[in-house]
Amino acid sequence: MELRTRVSLRTGDRSLDVVLPHHTPVYEALRSAGLEMSDPSSVLLDSSGRPVDPYATDGQSLTDGTVLHVVGRLPGVPGSGAQGPTGTRPADPGTARPVDG
Repeated sequence: MELRTRVSLRTGDRSLDVVLPHHTPVYEALRSAGLEMSDPSSVLLDSSGRPVDPYATDGQSLTDGTVLHVVGRLPGVPGSGAQGPTGTRPADPGTARPVDG
């Protein structure tokens, strides 16, 4: 039996629940759902606002029930390609509050 992780993918008003085999990269689930991360204006974040590399992250490295958000590039989010003011903290996509930490 192959181990799997349940992941929720959110983008705009779309929410998709997928089951990701442990050795399958997240980008394959995104691509299957029609979400292309090759778009340089998009970034993948976890619910705490941290960037997630869809090519290096697989089902085994995610906690079961993880929620991932596909959003446009955000100022101050490391790895999103945008530069914000020094000390800017990323917003939590679920609550639009700054993330501590």
